[in-house]
Amino acid sequence: MGQCLRWNGGITVEIAETQDNWSRLGLAQAREMTCRQLEIPGDVPVVLLVSDRISDQVDLEAAEALCREHVDAPQALADALVAAAGGEVEEDTGELYRDDETVVILRRPVALLPQQLLSLSYMV
Repeated sequence: MGQCLRWNGGITVEIAETQDNWSRLGLAQAREMTCRQLEIPGDVPVVLLVSDRISDQVDLEAAEALCREHVDAPQALADALVAAAGGEVEEDTGELYRDDETVVILRRPVALLPQQLLSLSYMV
């Protein structure tokens, strides 16, 4: 996105540089070469991928509390985050409108310590 801003002008180089990690591709066009990659530390048990509606409406403290509450229930966690994002009331109809509230939860398998593996082998 930063390069696009540079080409089109009207914006400072410093601002364009802050947008270099943004991609203008949709998910259908995204590939490993067009998306930023990172390594998730081994001690991180859960990763949340959320749409901007969730991240804009649910503050970090509330999201962390929901993660603790639903630690063993990923679907319940996703539902709780979507519910916490709320919705907007349409001015024309007065009906609740919900847009782009998406949550993907990636759970890391729990690694067993060697002594736990030994105790499991004796239980078999």
